[in-house]
Amino acid sequence: MRDILLIATISVGLAGCMIPGRDISDEISSRVSANPTPSDFIVCHSHGCSNTVAVSLTESEWQTVTDYLETPPETAGQERKQLMLALAQAEKVVGEKTGTSEDVGGSFAGIGRKFQLDCVDEMINTATYLTMLNDNGLLRFHSPDRRVTQSFFARSFWTHTVATVKENDSQQEYIIDTWVLDNGELPYIMPIEDWDAGEEMARVY
Repeated sequence: MRDILLIATISVGLAGCMIPGRDISDEISSRVSANPTPSDFIVCHSHGCSNTVAVSLTESEWQTVTDYLETPPETAGQERKQLMLALAQAEKVVGEKTGTSEDVGGSFAGIGRKFQLDCVDEMINTATYLTMLNDNGLLRFHSPDRRVTQSFFARSFWTHTVATVKENDSQQEYIIDTWVLDNGELPYIMPIEDWDAGEEMARVY
């Protein structure tokens, strides 16, 4: 019986994302940009934001991100599609400058990689990119919103945390998940209710 419990515990750990049992601690917050700008912000890596890198993007590098949102969308769904592309490009540009381009989906698939990210790293970095895009006036139908977390057994034994955006008119919340993907892949964006219910990951336009 003890062996079965040990195996189950190890399996949960390997499938999960290492996150604090509370909201982001003051210690982590103190290492993250309070007012990030493209020329001066921080990205996290190495699980639980245990390591950070200061990043400064040139105007042309940041432009490759904002290009996806420059054309005003006609609908909230269209903006979500543009946002997926912009966030994926942000990861690519930042990855090339910091080494986080090595990141692969999940926390343990890339075990041994210096710049592997867990869901805390991914959530914080995504929130940073969202803040910068919003501060640049590029989000018209959505606003950056709260961090949300699922506990054990909610989704394939994950303990998992993600950033969210809220649709301004309907107040519908959408989770943004980059942790399950390799660096620079299109993030999943889906209604929070579907995510909470454990439905298959999706990109909802």
